[in-house]
Amino acid sequence: MNEKQFKKFITLAVDIFEESLMFYKFKLKSKEIKSYFCNIVFVNGERYITISANIHHRDNPPYFNIILGEGSLDFCEVDWNSIALWRLKNLILKNDSGKEYSLESVCKLSKLLEHSRDELLKFGDSFLKGDVKLFRQVLFEMNKSRQSYKIYSINKNGNYSVNDDPISVIMKNKRK
Repeated sequence: MNEKQFKKFITLAVDIFEESLMFYKFKLKSKEIKSYFCNIVFVNGERYITISANIHHRDNPPYFNIILGEGSLDFCEVDWNSIALWRLKNLILKNDSGKEYSLESVCKLSKLLEHSRDELLKFGDSFLKGDVKLFRQVLFEMNKSRQSYKIYSINKNGNYSVNDDPISVIMKNKRK
């Protein structure tokens, strides 16, 4: 996928998702667009939906995810308080077939985005309506065995130290 096709993907994503999400009172909050990735964020109170795409050649294959989250949109909080839609799909279908959406084929971007929107409406229905119980169950399962971030430091003697990042410790404990 080249930059021109990626810009088309972003425009189509906003067009295809915005109307459906407005039905659930989600509004477009922001679009962070770089040459190789984007985050399109829709919010409703504390809940948010992010369409996150990456086409950087070092992260092949190109893909996008639909992310469901609750809370602040600050980096560390987003990382601990959000799940990919495919995790919710896997729980509901009781399998592990869900995964990110591939952007390797660009000839049918509209169909791919419509399909992903339809999956959001199907598997994320309770979340979209404000019932976060199932979302939090998946979030808890995902985070329970996860380690907090580490901070690696070198002191003036050249010795390394490793400490838990205090913010990620708070975020991990918040969701227990």
